[in-house]
Amino acid sequence: MNNCKAARKCIVMRLCAVFMSVLVLIPACGCGIIEDILLPAATAENAGGTTDGDPETPYGAASPSPLPELTEAEKQFWKQAEKLLDYYEDVALGSEYGDADGKVHKWKETVKLYVHASPEYEKYKDFYTRFIDRMNAIEGFPGIEFTDDPENASLTLEFVSAEELQNEIGAGKDQAYGFARISWYNSSGEIFKGNIYIVREEDSSEADVKHTLVEETAQAAGLMNDSYRYETSIFYQGYSTVNKLSEEDEILLRMHYSEYLSGGIDAAQVREIVTKLANS
Repeated sequence: MNNCKAARKCIVMRLCAVFMSVLVLIPACGCGIIEDILLPAATAENAGGTTDGDPETPYGAASPSPLPELTEAEKQFWKQAEKLLDYYEDVALGSEYGDADGKVHKWKETVKLYVHASPEYEKYKDFYTRFIDRMNAIEGFPGIEFTDDPENASLTLEFVSAEELQNEIGAGKDQAYGFARISWYNSSGEIFKGNIYIVREEDSSEADVKHTLVEETAQAAGLMNDSYRYETSIFYQGYSTVNKLSEEDEILLRMHYSEYLSGGIDAAQVREIVTKLANS
């Protein structure tokens, strides 16, 4: 009997040791969270949100790929991208509210999108599906696939009332038309989870719903801030009903998902890489 008790005690002690090793490993994989809030016309601005999460892990971002010989068309693209570097830093590396970590966050795996069934979504389904097709055509973007299984989803989209959205974003923040949240691993900048909320048309308008669907989905791709630089951009910080990607938006998304910009790199590294590509 004493031998059995001793054996059980030994097993328990080993299990505790394993559990503690798991607890040590979890912070080393740390993640961050950033939110984007789309505000209505009355506020004439779009809030970037807040950031939170574990400290930066010691592993750092993956090294960018070596710069290759580029075709003439590729050189022209990177020359365009170089001209938009300030805009890219505004939109992809900043946060209007809270402290962003100033690093690149991007999806590496195909995004599994679950949309909560609703009459509102049925109305906008064709519009939204066409936009997803446009996003999937962005070079380098891993793509968005719809899934009927919420347990298999990495990104969700839900239509809510203005009151429900206010409860989601918390007290003290202005009324909003949309809201997006993403989470990423600090060690790699890889986004692994996201949520999008869209205020129903009854509390906004058809034009607002279309704009918000496009903006919040594009921002859930990792470009979570706004800017006043381009009024035709989906990322324009003032009130807007633009419902498609501008030429500048497409360049930013293609730049963001280029193989040369690794998740986790900062503004100085982005600028160095893009400048080298543009002048290669």
